[in-house]
Amino acid sequence: KHAKATEAAAASAPVEEAPVDEAPAEETVAETAEALQTMLADSHGPAQIWLRKGTYRGDLAIRPRDGHVFAVMPGETSLVEFSRYGDFIGRVPLENTSAPIHSVAFDSANNRLVIFAGDASTKISFHTPEGRRLSVLTADRPLAPGCLAFDADKQELYAPLANRSALGVFSTAGKLLREISAPSPFFDV
Repeated sequence: KHAKATEAAAASAPVEEAPVDEAPAEETVAETAEALQTMLADSHGPAQIWLRKGTYRGDLAIRPRDGHVFAVMPGETSLVEFSRYGDFIGRVPLENTSAPIHSVAFDSANNRLVIFAGDASTKISFHTPEGRRLSVLTADRPLAPGCLAFDADKQELYAPLANRSALGVFSTAGKLLREISAPSPFFDV
């Protein structure tokens, strides 16, 4: 039901294109843009991707209202934003983030990015799409690097738990609501 509503909203919403900055020269950004362009035609939610035969591994989130993609670049402290067609929009430096970003999700109900970065295994930060920090969630269980997913309707965060083969489902206050067995790596699609 949610996926159909999201698809319908994305299809009927006007596409707002941000001004295009000059793309960075790094080859990985160009490769990511090219690969994303081929895979995003039908995407309307976050996904973990392995691109270019395993040379790129990173998380991404899609803002449904305009299809913009926010991609984690391994080892970077900012995100890269692309249009749904793979056109480079710009870098999104995240305020108060000095450690590499592991994971990103998007809360479409509140138009905010959900970020897991650095070695703070219980801290999830919320940022505007422009990178301004809004708040920090402290989970009551340690998290492992990997994908994040965010259910905008229920306001629940899905994240892999450290030292467990399970996903934790957390409230926006950081309380563990339940665990979901996950014997294989988590893909948020």
